Amino acid sequence: METDSEGSSQTVTDSDSLNAPHKLRFRKDKKDLSKEAQRKAAREAEREADRLKRIQKQAEAEKRKKEAERNKREEEAKQRTERDKRRKQADTINRKKRRKRPQALVIKVSETLPYAEVLRKLKLSVKPADTNTEIRAIRKTMGGDVMLEMEPSCGITESFRKSVEDAVGGGLVKDLKPRASLEIRDIDSLTPADEVRAGIERKLGGPREDLTVNLTAPNGRQQILAIVSLAGGDAEKLVKRPVVILEPLFGFLKRRRIILSFPSFRTADQRRPERSRHHLGGHQASKAKGEDPYN
Repeated sequence: METDSEGSSQTVTDSDSLNAPHKLRFRKDKKDLSKEAQRKAAREAEREADRLKRIQKQAEAEKRKKEAERNKREEEAKQRTERDKRRKQADTINRKKRRKRPQALVIKVSETLPYAEVLRKLKLSVKPADTNTEIRAIRKTMGGDVMLEMEPSCGITESFRKSVEDAVGGGLVKDLKPRASLEIRDIDSLTPADEVRAGIERKLGGPREDLTVNLTAPNGRQQILAIVSLAGGDAEKLVKRPVVILEPLFGFLKRRRIILSFPSFRTADQRRPERSRHHLGGHQASKAKGEDPYN
């Protein structure tokens, strides 16, 4: 009996010794799994940290980009304001420095009164010093007429004009005045040219023989454009201050607008280069620096 019990005890002991490596491997595998889980958690945490860093960097880059765009817009707006300011100052200076064209008299020549005969009569009968007038130049126009150009500092006095008319004849003398063109925009298509002309003459204080009005064809909105050609002085009167050509039905008037009937119409000054009086066609007065071919 003892032997059996001892053998049985010995058998159990041997079984325990045989299962011991499996237990050790299980504990080792458990530790390995725990370490792997820790490493995995660490990797996940590192990836999350990297993701947050990337998001933060992207947000900072987007912020810097928006700030740079805002600064660029502000700088462009500032430069645009400065350019507009310089342009306005330059326009003001150019308007102030714009060369004023001197006044001139044109004497019509004919077969009975040629160019040389006109000059002879002027030299015999006209004394500019007696009328406080200074003649800058005597030129021959492209049509062959005689042009007396005055100094810019003095104009044409009535006494000087009368002396010239007495010398050559009153019907042959006319003033050479600078002319200008005005645009009257947004006029309804039913407004006739006579209405525009009558309104302008009424505001200028009387009829103007040298005033012409041309109307364009109606556009898609049934509005027309009136191009008014008149003396330079009269044009300045209409452009420098608000003008009401016809009495409006409404009691308001905006700056630099000409009113023809109940609506208001925009006006614009047509700037055209001054043509040279004594050079051939195509020359501008400001660029005519060569010799006078007629003198």
